[in-house]
Amino acid sequence: MGWADGAVAAVVTAATVAPALSRGWAAALLALAASAPVLWRRRAPLPVGIVVGAAMTGLVLWEKPFLPYGPLVAVYTIAEQADARTRAASVPLIGLGVYVSLALPHEDTEVYRSLAALFVAAYALGAGTRARRARAAELAERERRLAGERAAA
Repeated sequence: MGWADGAVAAVVTAATVAPALSRGWAAALLALAASAPVLWRRRAPLPVGIVVGAAMTGLVLWEKPFLPYGPLVAVYTIAEQADARTRAASVPLIGLGVYVSLALPHEDTEVYRSLAALFVAAYALGAGTRARRARAAELAERERRLAGERAAA
């Protein structure tokens, strides 16, 4: 965990907790649970995603509107770092969590579209980062092999 992870967690927590402070201690605690765990997102992407997603669902059921900063960061991290099996398992969980967060408070279809686009974008950005990292590693390995072949020749 580096300084960047701490900075992301601090910004996400501040952006989520600040609006909840005026809504009472229970809302502030849910907001904290929906954001602060992103500090540990690289160690346990799926559990962090489940915790922040469940807390955000509770928060929006309690009182809306809240933007899902913590869950979006968690989705990005799952797509970026998790293995293929975890990524495959997470997609229906993410969809179910977003659906429950919108269906129970009876949001209109425009909110569905907007949040779906945000979560798809977060997943796509994470997957793109993972693909770029894999490509860079592949190119570095190819360069290392070529350098070894040149040295042997």
